[in-house]
Order: sequence, then C-alpha cells, then structure tokens
Amino acid sequence: MANNWIEQFTEREMRGMAGVASSPIGSSRFEDFKDEEVQGVVMRNLAPYLENGALVVMGGDGSLRGARVLFEKFGVQVVGLPGTIDDNLAGTTSLGFHSAVALANHSLESLKATSAAMGSIFFVEVMGAGAGHLALACAYQARAEGILVNEHPDPDAYIDQVILGNLKRSMGVPNKSHLFVVAEKTPHRHHPLGGVHGLVDYIAQTIAKWPSARSAQGDYRLTVATKATILGHTLRGAPPTPIDRTLAQHFAYETLHRLVERPESAVGCLLACRVEGPVEAIPLHSITPKPFDWELFSRMHGNINTIRN
Repeated sequence: MANNWIEQFTEREMRGMAGVASSPIGSSRFEDFKDEEVQGVVMRNLAPYLENGALVVMGGDGSLRGARVLFEKFGVQVVGLPGTIDDNLAGTTSLGFHSAVALANHSLESLKATSAAMGSIFFVEVMGAGAGHLALACAYQARAEGILVNEHPDPDAYIDQVILGNLKRSMGVPNKSHLFVVAEKTPHRHHPLGGVHGLVDYIAQTIAKWPSARSAQGDYRLTVATKATILGHTLRGAPPTPIDRTLAQHFAYETLHRLVERPESAVGCLLACRVEGPVEAIPLHSITPKPFDWELFSRMHGNINTIRN
C-alpha cells in the first residue's frame, strides 16, 4: 500500500489459488508504517478504493495493529482476519497454523525414524519467538520427548532436569528415538541467541561424560550424534491442509456476507473462529495474545501437575 503496488484480481486470476502454498499477495514486515508520513502516503494510495470499498487485513498481531491505526485514525472500513502460523491470537485459530504443523510433522517423523535407527539425538527448532503454540503443537503431535519454549520461566532448569533427565533414562534403549522441539530464540545460558544455538554442544558435552548404557567392560565406546535441525521459514510455505482450506472459505464467506449485509458486524473487528465453531467478531482494540496451554504441556510430559512453576 505504501508503494502503491495495488493490483486488481478477478475470478480468473484467483483460479487454482486455494492450493497455493504461502501467500501470492506477498508478505513482509514493514516497520516504517509506524511513521505518520508513511501512513499519509498509504491513505493517498488507498483513496481510490475506499469510497465504496473496505480493506481486509490478513495477518498476525503486527498487521492487525496496523489495521487498527487505519480504522481508528483514518476511518477506513477495515476487517481483520487471523493469518499467522504462530497462532498467538486469543479467541481464534489462525489461517496457516494447521498447515505449518502438518508440514513440520513430516520432518519430525523422518527425524524420529533416523534417530531410532542411528541412536542420534535431534533438536528441531521451529518458528515462534515469544509464542510457543506452534512448537507445542508440533511436539505433542510428534510425541517428542521434550519442548523448550519462551514461556517457560526457567529454560535452563528445564534443559538440565527434563531434557538431560529423559536422555539419561532412555539412551541405550534399542530403537528408541530422541527428539526435542525448540521454539526459536528461547533464552538459555548456553548461547546469547538462544534456541538450538549452543544447546546441542552443551548436551553433547554433557552426555559424553556419562558411562555408555550398552557398553560392557572392554567394548568400544560409540559416539552419540547430537544434531540440530532448523525448520524455520520452511513452515511458512506449507501447502494448505483441508482444515485450513475449509477455514479460509469460512472466513471469506463471512467477511463478504457481513460487509454487504451487516457491515457493523465486521468493520473495526477481527473475525475469529475456532475451526468448526461460529465466526465471532472481536474489536481490533480488544485483541489479546493467546495464553500458553500449560495443561497440554503437562500432559505431554506425562504429569498433569507439571505446570509453569
């Protein structure tokens, strides 16, 4: 909008896009939008489309903050839709989240098979700096042995007590996989960048001091490979799953229907939906972060009483 890269799409251009990975519209962080001069440029470029039109903003908390500025400051008829694989908006499931989890699961299952065959230890980093919902969903679905997230109050203790504790109990068990999911930038003392950085070396150095679980006296010691895999932005390009396609059509219908029939039920709001539930409108100024699911986190660790403290 700031550069006036605005194109008209007809039904013809949209054919077949339901199965296209990522967003053909394009997506990028644009911090300059906070500048009032840039906002003025945006409004001049949007003006020809706003007399009898509305602006639909699909994105996460940053995009929706921008939508709120256009609505509250300039009176633009704005409707927000949740579109972030972080799935960190309260009250709704975000478009792209289920597709990202499905794509991650393919990689995680492959790594589990490799780990079971070779006795390797894998730490897999996924996106979600500041929001561990994606990491938790990936870890739970893949039955990982541990998950390191930004929300945890003491990641260092989790590393020493849970991750190393699980490895101490399970290393040497035949055909046992060792898989841990890590949310990017999760802080810990082993590297200033957090995440898998420094973590793998620390784990490898620690377990190297342990006696081999399967070696008898006089046997040659086998080195356990400890590796990091960063899925990163591959998850942003996930092919849409049936759940996401259905959710997208649900949102599209509700957005257009409300704008035409009952604009007051959509303008200035985020349309929210939990997969199969009804679409509800949340005012843009009332959008809040989604709370971390500590119950699922505890269930994953086999102890419903294991909570954040």
